[in-house]
Amino acid sequence: MGKKLSILKYGLLAAVVLGTAGAAGHFAARHYQATLAIVQQRQAAKQAARQEAQEARVQREKKAKPAQSADATAAQGKDGTAEGLTADMRVKDIGNGRTLYSYDPPTQDGIYIVPYLVKKGDQAILYLSVRHLGKRPIGFVGVDVQTGSSTVFQIRAEESVATEPREGGIVEQFDQPVNARTLQALRTIGESYGGAHISVPIPGGSDDDRMMTAMECLRCKNMVELFDLWRRR
Repeated sequence: MGKKLSILKYGLLAAVVLGTAGAAGHFAARHYQATLAIVQQRQAAKQAARQEAQEARVQREKKAKPAQSADATAAQGKDGTAEGLTADMRVKDIGNGRTLYSYDPPTQDGIYIVPYLVKKGDQAILYLSVRHLGKRPIGFVGVDVQTGSSTVFQIRAEESVATEPREGGIVEQFDQPVNARTLQALRTIGESYGGAHISVPIPGGSDDDRMMTAMECLRCKNMVELFDLWRRR
């Protein structure tokens, strides 16, 4: 009789353990499904946003194409697109028929990539200004921009670097027209949406190394798109 009671006791204990394990497994499965649903919702939202942006771009291009084929409306269609890109840019007449398109310059200490465009008639030239703002010179010769785990753009001065005083410190700077390599760097930065890391190529790094802001990346994107727009004319 005692042996039967022992068997019954262990049987009941096993049932309790199995029931508890089953409940935990059921809870874990439900938690996994709920987490998966959240992840899928976020992915779907991101995909929808990408598709919406792509569709908006396609619509803009469709509107621009008919304008290119009609002399009377070509300028209107293209200027409309350009106005959208230059809405928050500084536009300045710099003489000799040239117009400068730029953004407000940086004022905080750090290292920066600042694109700007000069237009004269049908010709547009995109420039890249690379700057170090600080308290003292660091022997500035350029920057490295990392936009991915293995994607690094090395941007170096092709001419001598200018050093000028500013309130509270100095500016080390060089300006040069973009080439195929630096144009690709600007395109990639523009697509990184704040995921670009800019650094000074010196041993041990620098206190000025930092992540470019989303606004900086967007400005690179806008300037490249404006350059592409005017190059196609």
